[in-house]
Parts: sequence; structure tokens; C-alpha cells
Amino acid sequence: MTLDEKFNAYFKAFPDLFFATDPDGVITDYRAGNRGDLYVSDDDFLGKKMAEVLPPDVGGLFVDAFNKVSEFGDMKILNYELKVPSGLKHFEARILAGPDAIFLIFVRDITALADSRRKIEESSKASSEFSIASETAIELLMIERDRNRTLQSQIDALESQVKKSQC
Repeated sequence: MTLDEKFNAYFKAFPDLFFATDPDGVITDYRAGNRGDLYVSDDDFLGKKMAEVLPPDVGGLFVDAFNKVSEFGDMKILNYELKVPSGLKHFEARILAGPDAIFLIFVRDITALADSRRKIEESSKASSEFSIASETAIELLMIERDRNRTLQSQIDALESQVKKSQC
């Protein structure tokens, strides 16, 4: 099995996306484990820059990442949302410098992870709000209890005075 065949087999097994660009960020090659995650068809992106194909906010992230990878050589990780034919999805892109100053971009759909994180944050916020409300209710009950004790002490004192005055 050739390296290219192994590479293709990987993308059949995993729903990731892969893009290769030239030093200017022009997309020269790709693999798609899930074609539904492609923003546009390959006819619309091959031979074009990422920034030309993607919405401006996402394209700008890639331009910045290409610059940082070129300058520092370290891998850059991007997280972004994109409306693709299969719906609104969250993606993580890992951008690496490849041989001959090309860029290698591995993209993973992290929608399920992003949704889980959002649900945990919402649950945590609701739990926190419930906790604050519970603490407030407890404090109010304690204040009411103290008021009732004071009132009962005053009633007891009055009853004692009334009994003394009747004797």
C-alpha cells in the first residue's frame, strides 16, 4: 500500500478534513472524510486561497494562523463555527508548516464537544443561580426565625407581666 493509499484510507475511516496549500495559502489538495463538512464544493475552493473561500471572519483566522506558523514554525490551532451544507458546525483546525513552505491543515468537526461544553456551562450557571437562591432563602428563613424568637420572647415577657399583675 502506498503512502497516498494509506492517507486516503485514513480519511475513509475518520470524518476529518485535510487541506494542503502552497506558501501563499492557495489550496492545492484536500481529502474529506465527510464531504458534508466542506463549506463549498471542491470546484469552488481548489486553486483559491482559504481567505477567498471562507467567510471573512473565518478566512481572517486562517490568514493570521498562516502568518504565525510561517514566522514561528509552531503548530497553530483554530476553533471556529461555520455553516456547512449539513448545518452549523464547530471545527478545530490544526495548521502546520510542511515541506517546501506549504501549509498542512487538519480539520476536525468538534460540534458534539462544543455542544457538551455549552450544556455543562449552562448547567453550571443554573446550578450556581440555584445555589445563590437557596442561600438567600436560607438567610431569609434565619432572619424570620430570629424575628419569631424575638417576638416569642416579647410575648412571653408580656404574659409573665400579665400573670404577675393578676396575682
